[in-house]
Amino acid sequence: MPAQAVAAAKIVYNNIPKLKASSAEKARAAVRKATTDCQAHARAAAPVKYSTLRNSIDQRILNDGMTGEVGTNLNYAAVQEFGSGSFSEYPGAKKQRIIIKPKTKKALAWPGAAHPVKKVKHPGVKGKPYLRPAAKKVEGPFISAMEAIVKL
Repeated sequence: MPAQAVAAAKIVYNNIPKLKASSAEKARAAVRKATTDCQAHARAAAPVKYSTLRNSIDQRILNDGMTGEVGTNLNYAAVQEFGSGSFSEYPGAKKQRIIIKPKTKKALAWPGAAHPVKKVKHPGVKGKPYLRPAAKKVEGPFISAMEAIVKL
């Protein structure tokens, strides 16, 4: 997965000083399991038309095994996750209609339109979250596993 993931979920355990040396490998295993489970849940929940999005959901392990990332670099992945225009749930996004204008002609026209128009104000699309619910599903078991490791 490239460094510029458009939509991603991170699984991080950053209480490394609390870990005993013998527990570090157990923590890494818990991060790997949570990351793999998150990827599986995200792929199962991803909207499918041609399965490009589902197949692009990838994972990687970083920070000496203490960080796992699940995400995709497809340019439309964030729109699928968060929505667009007035439906956007993306943090900091302006909730406004999307203006569509013709690129090479003077007006837009389509079958069934009453007349050609110079621009269209599209309300956007609702998101179909797949990464956030996947991360939420693995959060509880991951925290429980880490708490058990720290208590060892």
